[in-house]
Amino acid sequence: MNIGEKHQMLVVCINRLKCSTCARDAYEYIPFATGKQRYTHRLVHCMIMLLEKMSIRDVAGYLNLSWDTMVAPAQRTGPV
Repeated sequence: MNIGEKHQMLVVCINRLKCSTCARDAYEYIPFATGKQRYTHRLVHCMIMLLEKMSIRDVAGYLNLSWDTMVAPAQRTGPV
């Protein structure tokens, strides 16, 4: 994501946990992302705010994201 002239990237290592009792696998809880999302809640909020004023293509270009990354957040806002 670009902020001003600087490119920002967040790299997070998520640990896979294994229950010693039932041998079930689980992943560490990350409060700023849900499930298998590849973007944070804050980025989704930014996308939604921009989608109120811009097209999906324009927001994707501004944030330097692919168009298909914008589909899920765009569906939350309704028709643009």
